[in-house]
Amino acid sequence: MALVLENKQVTVYFFNSWTQKALTQRGNVYLKQGNLNAATKDFQEIYNNDKNNNEALEYLHTIEPLAEDIASAKVAFERQDYQGAIYLLSKVIDICPWDPELREIRAECYIAQGDLFKAAGDIRPTTKLRNDNTAGYFKLANLYYELGEAEESLSQVKECLKLDPDHKQCFPYYKNVKKLVKQLQAALDTVNNEQWEDCVNKGKQILKTDSKTFHYVHRAKSHICHCMAKGGHGTDAVKACSEVLDLDPDNKDAVN
Repeated sequence: MALVLENKQVTVYFFNSWTQKALTQRGNVYLKQGNLNAATKDFQEIYNNDKNNNEALEYLHTIEPLAEDIASAKVAFERQDYQGAIYLLSKVIDICPWDPELREIRAECYIAQGDLFKAAGDIRPTTKLRNDNTAGYFKLANLYYELGEAEESLSQVKECLKLDPDHKQCFPYYKNVKKLVKQLQAALDTVNNEQWEDCVNKGKQILKTDSKTFHYVHRAKSHICHCMAKGGHGTDAVKACSEVLDLDPDNKDAVN
């Protein structure tokens, strides 16, 4: 009888030990995902059954202020206090790195501040954190495009089309960016081959495709300036290079 009782006690001990371990692991995943209610429930269950479990208590103390920080960050964002929102969101994201919503809000804050590079850094992981995240890939493609990284933009919009080949935004966007990437490469090839007349024409084609985005306008006009100067178009070269200097006063190629 004593042996049976002892075996039951051992069984209960191992059950509780493994249950606590499983709850801790699951609670930690919930916490990283930003699922604060589920995480609290798991760690509270551990603590309720073992008041000496300091790890569970520490997790509960960590979780407690997060919901308030998230709510305050959202209020700051709505009030256009982007730096305040970023500060609060960054604290939470350090603990909940797998919560896509928090990263998306912080990305919008970075965009409002003009820091597209950091915005892209936040949107990129959300493409994996959300299933079939075509919106994330499309946004990432746009951010890289605005940063002047047309090839990376093309790569991201392709990922969107892998998920939905007929996507209403990604498909026409893909065609436009693909066209621009080809034009940029063609212009570079004409420079490398010293085909100055063709180079000027390629630069003008880029401007027809995108006459608004700084990086591509600057690149196109730089090609035109350089190739007109090399091709002996004196007056036109001066005019073209002056346009480059208006965009970028420190452009050494235009000065020379």
